[in-house]
Amino acid sequence: MTGGTSVQSGIHAAIRGTALIERNIIKGARNYGISFGGWGLGTDTDLTIRGNLIQDFGEIGIWDDDLRQGPPVLIENNTVFDSHSPFVSQYGVRTDETSNSWTIRYNIICAGAISPISAPSSNIYGNTFERP
Repeated sequence: MTGGTSVQSGIHAAIRGTALIERNIIKGARNYGISFGGWGLGTDTDLTIRGNLIQDFGEIGIWDDDLRQGPPVLIENNTVFDSHSPFVSQYGVRTDETSNSWTIRYNIICAGAISPISAPSSNIYGNTFERP
């Protein structure tokens, strides 16, 4: 790519149907650990993001844009960690679409200068929030 900037993610996915993103180690992604930016997953998507280590990313650990991803989307048992002090990251987990109803549970989140989680219509519980 010449004369522009590029976005870099550990995993950048477009998913239809049933999918599992599990037990990955993602370190040093410039922008996003796991991203669905620019892709509409659709209402038939059954997505689970589980047991991943996402460390020292730039903006957001797990992110989707406003293209109505899922439901159901389950984000559980992940470690989302920004070791910088103060945080470099803006969010640990974020969905830009306010109508997305995700389940975000049992994650360890040490990230997010703005907020660890931003998912207004989601079911969020049992997460641990830490500071470096």
